[in-house]
Parts: sequence; C-alpha cells; structure tokens
Amino acid sequence: MSVEKKTANESPKPTVWMLFGSGGAAEVTVFHTQASLDSGRPVDSYVVVDHGPECLAGAKRAGEAAYRLVGRAGNIGKKITFGYDLKGVHNAAKISGGSGGLAMALAAFLRLDGDRVRSIGKIGATGEIVDLEMGGRIGRVEGIVKKLRCAIEILGEGDLLFYPDDNEKELPADIQATIKRKKIEAHRVTSVEQSVDILLAGNARELPKKKVTWPYRGFLAAVVVVSLIVVTFFFVRIGIKKILVSQPQAEKIIDMSAEEGGTNVSSQGGAIEKEQKPTPLEEKKVMVQQGDNPGAKTNQGVNERLKKKEESPNNKGFD
Repeated sequence: MSVEKKTANESPKPTVWMLFGSGGAAEVTVFHTQASLDSGRPVDSYVVVDHGPECLAGAKRAGEAAYRLVGRAGNIGKKITFGYDLKGVHNAAKISGGSGGLAMALAAFLRLDGDRVRSIGKIGATGEIVDLEMGGRIGRVEGIVKKLRCAIEILGEGDLLFYPDDNEKELPADIQATIKRKKIEAHRVTSVEQSVDILLAGNARELPKKKVTWPYRGFLAAVVVVSLIVVTFFFVRIGIKKILVSQPQAEKIIDMSAEEGGTNVSSQGGAIEKEQKPTPLEEKKVMVQQGDNPGAKTNQGVNERLKKKEESPNNKGFD
C-alpha cells in the first residue's frame, strides 16, 4: 500500500468548503491510498474523526461518485481508499444528514484529477447524493438559506458555489443580489457530474461524454418487447377472425338483395356471380318473338274466321 503525497511541482488545488444548516462551514481535505484490486470493493471511504453514521455514509457515497467520474477518462486500475478530514468541526460534533456529500465528492475528485481543473480559488458546496447511477444525482437539502449566507461570507470574486437545483425557488432576493454583487459564480446543479463538468469548463482535456444509462433498462426493454408481441397477436387474431367471417356474411347480404331485387346469385370458389332475371315484360317480348304468345295466336284465329265469313256467298251484300 502506498500513500500519495503532494509534490512541490503540483499546482495548488482549490479548497472545498462544506456548508452547514447552522450557518457554519468546514474545509474538506482528502488524502487517498492505492492498493491492488485483488479483493474487496474498488473504492472505499472513511472519516478521520467520527462525526456519526450519516456523515460516514455520505463520505462513502461521495468517494464512489468521484471514483466513477475519474474512471470516465480512463481505467484507474487500482483500489482507492479516501480519507476525509473536516477542518473547523469540533471532534465531538455529530453531523446529521447527507448534505455534505457534494462537497466531499468534489474534494475527492480534485485529489485524484485536480490538475485538469481550471484555476479556482474556493469552492462552496451543499447537496446530498441520492443516486449514484445518474451521475451522482443531487437532491434537495434543508437550511439552504443559512448555508448560502455562510457561503457568501467565505467566497469572493471568481469563486464557485454549488447548490441543489431543487432548492432554487427557496433563495431570497437579497442572497441572489449579494452573489451577483460579489461576482461569485453560483450554479444550481442536479448531479456531481454536472458540477465536475463546470470545474473543467474551458479546459482542453474535458471528460468524455458519458452514455446515458437507465438502471432498469433491461426490464424496460423486456416490457416493451412483450407489449409489442401482445398487441401484434391481438391484431392478427382480429384480422383472421374477420377473414373467416367475411365470406358467409357477404353471401348472406347478397342473397337478401337477390330476394328483393330479383337477382340470381351463385358463388363458386369464393367468386360471387350475379345473373339478372328478366322482367315479366321482357319475358312476354321473348315469347312473342318465339311465337309462343297465346294472345297473339288467339287474335290470328279470329282474323281468319272473319275473313272466311266475308268470302262466304251467304254473307254477300245486295247490289
């Protein structure tokens, strides 16, 4: 195991300040050790002085968030253990809540990769790391007004201030005016990743963009696939049912129209043929043309009898 020490040629890194709801602040200092990755987790953290379980839990989350962000630029390849020391906090003081997570994460990142950060004097930060899978998502904190008033006292022109985006609506107008007047570079952030990108802004060696990942993307993909299968099966089933029912229904409809309009309908091999029946007048005309009209025969017989009567000698008129 080796302990990394600061060299004379190393450029000074900005100091990071953790802000408290009581109106106080503590400078966060970090050292780290490296060991082989033979066993155990690749990253771990502890606090030099015991400030309670919530402070320790925040330190572990912060160390893992910083480790992941540094790993984006390349494989670290070694197990890292961060040690945190909070200067300005009484040894017996217990720290409640996880609002110091963002400050600890930024301090750890600067310790590992601070040479790539632009020139900054001080950094004031507050924010709880609530999700490591989303770039170290930052959630709302309590006591934001007192924390920012403390930051205004510590920070000066060109210094950075980070606070949760969820607390933006709680900032009073006088604090915003003071931040602007003192030319403090204030940023409301949603993640540790966003804060680190701001630290690297303007630097030629910025971090590569991380692909957006969802913690449950496999489950969501399975749900989408199953939904598509169910919907496809539903529509295919409806289509088959319509095909099976369409032929009998079509024949029934045509048969009904045939009865009403005098059409003769036949279906062979799925094709529907219609044969129009002749009307009574058309049938009579055909019969006349074929010499089968009874009325025509009767009239012809009457005419022949009248003709014979006229030719008979008994029916001749007087001269």
